[in-house]
Amino acid sequence: MQKALNENLKKMYPGIRERQTYLPRRWDRNQASMYLDISNDGLTVTFKNNSKIKEEKETSAVVRANFPIPCSIGFYYFEITIESGERGCLGIGLSRRDGALNRMPGWDQNCLGYHGDDGHFFSSCGHGTLYGPKFTTGDVIGCGFDTVLRQIFFTKNGEHLGVAANGITHIDDMYPTVGMKNPGEKIRANFGLHPFKFDFEAHKRQLFEKKIEMIDDIPMPPELNTYMHRIIESFLERTGAVNTLKVFNADANPDVEMIEKRKEIYNLILNGGNGYKIETKIRENFPTLLDESPDVHVYLMCMRFIDLAATLKPFPPQDKPEADGVTPKFPSSSALVTSSKHTVSNCSPSSSSTCSSIRNPNKRTRPGDDSRGKRGTDGTPAKKSPMTGRRKNAEGMKVDEDGVDCKNGHSSSNKQQEKLIRIEDDMMISEAAMEKMGKNEVEKIRYLINLAREIYHSCSLCDKSREIVEVALSMLRSNRKLCDPYPLSFPQRTFIANKVMAAIFQLNKEPQYSELRAMFMMWKGIQDTMEKKEFPPASFPLAKIFMESNGTQLYANKTILAPMVRAGRTPLRVLSLKYGADLVYTEEIVDQKLLKCQRILNTKNDTIDYNNYEDVILRIAPEERGKVILQIGTNNGESAAKVAKLIGNDVAGIDVNMGCPKPFSIHSGMGAALLKETDKIKDILTSLKAASKVPISCKIRVLDDRNDTLNLVREIEKCGVSAIGVHGRRRDERQPDPCRIDEIREIVRTVGNIPIITNGVSGEIEKFEDIEKWRNETEASSIMIARKALETPSIFRKEGVLTKFEDIENFLDYACQYNEPYTTAKYVVQRLLGSDQEHDPRGKSTVAAGSLLEICRAYNKQDVYEFWKKERLRKSCKRKECVDSDGIFNIDVSFPLKRLKDAQANVATPKQIIHEYCVESKFPKPFYQTYRRDDKRYMAILSIGGQKFRSTIAQVNVRMAEQVAALAALYGLGIRGRLRGEWEEDGNIEEEKEVNNTESKD
Repeated sequence: MQKALNENLKKMYPGIRERQTYLPRRWDRNQASMYLDISNDGLTVTFKNNSKIKEEKETSAVVRANFPIPCSIGFYYFEITIESGERGCLGIGLSRRDGALNRMPGWDQNCLGYHGDDGHFFSSCGHGTLYGPKFTTGDVIGCGFDTVLRQIFFTKNGEHLGVAANGITHIDDMYPTVGMKNPGEKIRANFGLHPFKFDFEAHKRQLFEKKIEMIDDIPMPPELNTYMHRIIESFLERTGAVNTLKVFNADANPDVEMIEKRKEIYNLILNGGNGYKIETKIRENFPTLLDESPDVHVYLMCMRFIDLAATLKPFPPQDKPEADGVTPKFPSSSALVTSSKHTVSNCSPSSSSTCSSIRNPNKRTRPGDDSRGKRGTDGTPAKKSPMTGRRKNAEGMKVDEDGVDCKNGHSSSNKQQEKLIRIEDDMMISEAAMEKMGKNEVEKIRYLINLAREIYHSCSLCDKSREIVEVALSMLRSNRKLCDPYPLSFPQRTFIANKVMAAIFQLNKEPQYSELRAMFMMWKGIQDTMEKKEFPPASFPLAKIFMESNGTQLYANKTILAPMVRAGRTPLRVLSLKYGADLVYTEEIVDQKLLKCQRILNTKNDTIDYNNYEDVILRIAPEERGKVILQIGTNNGESAAKVAKLIGNDVAGIDVNMGCPKPFSIHSGMGAALLKETDKIKDILTSLKAASKVPISCKIRVLDDRNDTLNLVREIEKCGVSAIGVHGRRRDERQPDPCRIDEIREIVRTVGNIPIITNGVSGEIEKFEDIEKWRNETEASSIMIARKALETPSIFRKEGVLTKFEDIENFLDYACQYNEPYTTAKYVVQRLLGSDQEHDPRGKSTVAAGSLLEICRAYNKQDVYEFWKKERLRKSCKRKECVDSDGIFNIDVSFPLKRLKDAQANVATPKQIIHEYCVESKFPKPFYQTYRRDDKRYMAILSIGGQKFRSTIAQVNVRMAEQVAALAALYGLGIRGRLRGEWEEDGNIEEEKEVNNTESKD
């Protein structure tokens, strides 16, 4: 439980470092009234129920959390569930540590509280002001506190009740607080362990945007433009963007020759150019640089080492033994044999490499074994005693004075000795190996050994240097060619390039950083200082405001449910999150389909729905908010931007499908068809980036030419995307074609600034541990699972996969809860069943099922189906309704046109029910007054027996307007129960069809 709370708090308050600043986690027994009992987990508080307390009058009992709300948090929120409190004599709010424990929240100085018995808000006094509704048993009450805006608000059952107080003067040392007055009252707190009833993330984003707008409204001094122009000019000059600089300022007169020299060197390093050529360029243009910057010299030596090591011929394979078995084997690992005089060239007999003599500067050694730094009087490394073999092999083993086994260089099992030739003072090679490799190769090896020794002794051993040196020296062991991905990764090459540039600036006595970078570093320093002192402005994420992190953290180090047509809908997404997925993608939805949708807050399912009058195109559940990525199909930047504005913050991110090879996508110019149109890709991504409030990503396939793929991802990265998903197959490839792991790995090494999400390895994943294995194999930041997740959704469980029938039952729970159409639910269940569709009785029943209820019956889930059906019907009775000044009863109710068309002959419509009601009540015939609005939609007012009824939702035609007005009248008259089934807009059409089909069969 504690681990889950830690993870949730990190996500909710990413700017808070809990090693420095603590957050409220439980109620504090040391700050609780003697009348209160606190549970062992510190979350449940009960007012003691005994006679002594009952005899006292005006008894109040207060409890505070164990830590105050940090001022640097920005926005904080917690909730309480009232488990017992019929009279509502409870209060929730904030108070300081020195406040009394026998006075309700808000009564003391610097205390704030909202009381349930009268709905009043109290602020540092005993006289409150009317604020919100009363609350009682079963209600969930929340308290939100913004330390930047200095305001407090409350919620009831997930609904925001408005700001209770603005301009709060004392925001430090404020503790979450609850007060009670009656014995037997009981509450349970939620400090973040479980999802809140209130949409915390959405409100946090709204508050953040409001603060940014306030910052934008701050007037700037006129001289700021001049100052900013100078900063931008210096940045463009420093980065070598000469042409852009001239466009920005035609009067600029930069030293073009010097800029071009720096730029050439920088690009050579960044592109993995020849190390010798780079060093020569530097010596030509900056003769003293390498002497004055030894670290830079080390990096360039590493690049030279990589270039030369890559030219070595493959070492000879093992010779096959002759029939008599006496011909010695020639293992590649024993081509080079060294003494143990110098640890920097100490070869291991069991090594699989040609020469592992270069000591790894990263590797820790035992205290007595490290000869580094131990030197004799002549400055050479101190000698060590000869290395002996293991005890069981010691007998019969001849070791020369250099500590080398003389039987074939190493092996005590060989019967014939080989002659060893010394090629360096501490390095020998077998005569047979020398003959096979040739003199030139041996000279290369001699040079490499000396260069490696020079690198090792010159290395500063800082973390980055260690990584670079280790990669370089491992080239001799791995025998790689430079046609493979360059050994040094893009971030490592960038590090070297920046170090070289810094050394050049220092040599020319110029500032090490541009003014712009210095400004960012200054802001970062101020941010760190404010965090330590817990100042409210520290709540602003610096990267998000100034450096635009582009939401890369959303996609980094994640395990993701891939987008899947028909399957990637609400039930499977929520189930995957429950099992342990970090992010979930929706099925691909075409932009034009989304743009025809209307956003509806579905109160029956507690979801956000996007409907196109007849169908639910997208349904977002509370459990997946902040974790669901909308994947769209598009071929137009303008349409994609409209989708981004429509969706707003309802999703965590938007992904563009650029890899789907299906004919529909290709013929529409979407999916994989975009891979050949770089300009269109850039238009779509930049348009989305400009219009969206959430991070943008895209999903591609590898191209036929590897270099084309690398060039494409570079162009995509420049568009400002937050991540790139890469399917390791080409457009014309499908399973079981192998996933091109090496190409994904090369993309990862090429793109150093954003996460790469690997996709296409589902066929290799059988258990949870395989996910991490393939993530490491591709070197990608995150991994996306499709086919395996559809066959076994519990693949995301760290505890291990479940049986297919357990997965099906869990899926049906969510299918019933979120009212999934039976057609798509059946599709997923059949994929889970696999071959059991034909052999298992439950599988056969699934295939024959014509409704979600029938599928549920096959797995004994009909009770779950009925429960959620009744729950939706119960919630449908809680619609917003009112009587306006004209005496018309208004209610926000509607139903899809398709529902009316699909109604069977034996199911009465709302108008028919109203007609029957008028006949029974002996009222005149119902009268419908229909009118057309300016937007060409229709509304109707229904008059019955002197009463008038109207739906607040306009319709597409007169017929629908009258039917919906009749439905409104059923609610107003209290006879909604006469109408069979669920007709309302936020219900699902498919369910009513299932009910009708089932009833007709029965």
